[in-house]
Amino acid sequence: MLINSTIQSITGLYANQGASAMNRARGAKAAQSAPSDEVLLSSEAKNFSQAMGQLREMDDVRPEKVAYFQNLIAAGGYYVASENIASSMLQAR
Repeated sequence: MLINSTIQSITGLYANQGASAMNRARGAKAAQSAPSDEVLLSSEAKNFSQAMGQLREMDDVRPEKVAYFQNLIAAGGYYVASENIASSMLQAR
């Protein structure tokens, strides 16, 4: 009978919705009780992080070294072989 099959279809839909709601509720409970993620760093990693922080705080230019080479160039005592320059340029590629 047509009415009977329609009622069974509707009843089946409501049953599926109820099961779906129960699954969502279970999932929410599982998510609430799940332990949170945690990261533990070794002492080596902590030391490395501190060293990197100190390097970031340092100046990019060492003024004493710049002054040394400025004086050396001004006095005419700075010489670099052209072979060394060419070799460095080729390595930089």
